[in-house]
Amino acid sequence: MASISVAPPDRFEAMFTGYDRAAAQSLVHPRLAAVVPEPGLGSVPIAITVPKGEEALLDLANAVVEFEQANGVLSQRLDYWIGGVGHAARKPRWSIGHDVLGWW
Repeated sequence: MASISVAPPDRFEAMFTGYDRAAAQSLVHPRLAAVVPEPGLGSVPIAITVPKGEEALLDLANAVVEFEQANGVLSQRLDYWIGGVGHAARKPRWSIGHDVLGWW
C-alpha cells in the first residue's frame, strides 16, 4: 500500500493520477481538490490533485497539457501507452500450461 506524504503548509503539493483516486484523496485530505485539466485529454480519464485555491499551480498544469497537445506528444504517448501503437510484437513467454500440457 502506498503512503501519502503531506508537504509543509507553505509548500505546493500535487498529484497526477486517475480522477477517481484524486477525488478520494480530496476526501482524505480536505485541503486538496480533484480537477480535470483543460483542455481535456481525450478518452483517458485523468485528473490532477492540487491544493484548493492554488490557481497558479492549476494554470501551470493546464499549460503543460496544452503544450503537449500542441506538439502532438500527448497523442503519441496515449497511442503508445493506451493503444499499443508502435509496440513491438514479441513471442509469448514459455508456459507450463501451453508448452508442456497443451492447455491453450
